[in-house]
Amino acid sequence: MTDIHRRLVKSASQLNLSKYKNQRAQPGQPYVPTRQEHLANILSHLFMIPASLYRMYTMLSRSADSAQTITSLIYGASGICLFLISSLFHIFAFRGGPCQLKEIFHRCDRVFIYIFIAASYTPWLVLRDFEYDIGTSCMYTVWTAAILGITYQLLFHEKKILTAFSS
Repeated sequence: MTDIHRRLVKSASQLNLSKYKNQRAQPGQPYVPTRQEHLANILSHLFMIPASLYRMYTMLSRSADSAQTITSLIYGASGICLFLISSLFHIFAFRGGPCQLKEIFHRCDRVFIYIFIAASYTPWLVLRDFEYDIGTSCMYTVWTAAILGITYQLLFHEKKILTAFSS
C-alpha cells in the first residue's frame, strides 16, 4: 500500500457521514432516509439516465442480430426506467409530506429493481453458448424470481414479513 493510499484510507475513515443518515430502523419498521440521502439519490440517479441512454445506444449500434438487439433493448430500457422511476420517487420524497405519487413511485422503484436485476442477466444468458441449454433455464429462473419479488413487494410493501431470512 502506498503512502498516498494509506493517507486516503485514513482520511476516509475519519469522515463522519453518519450525521447525514437516520438511525437504523426498529424491527418491523421501514428505514426513513434523510433529506440529504434523498438529494444524493436524486443527483446520482438523474446522472445515470443519460449514461443509461448512451449505454443502450452503444449496445444497439453494435448489435449484429435480432437476439443482440432484443437483449440490448431489454437491458437498456430496464436501466433507463430504473433510474428515471427512482429519481421521481426521491424527488417526491425530498419534497416531504404525504403524497400519493411518492407512494406509487416508491412501489415502482422497488419493482424496477427486480426488473433491472433480471434484465442484467438476460443478455449474458441469451447470447452466451451454454452446454445443455442451461442459459434458457437460468433465464426463466431469474425472471421467475423477479416476478415473485415484485409480487411480494406489491403485496407487502414496507412490511417486514420475511425478516427472518435476512438476518
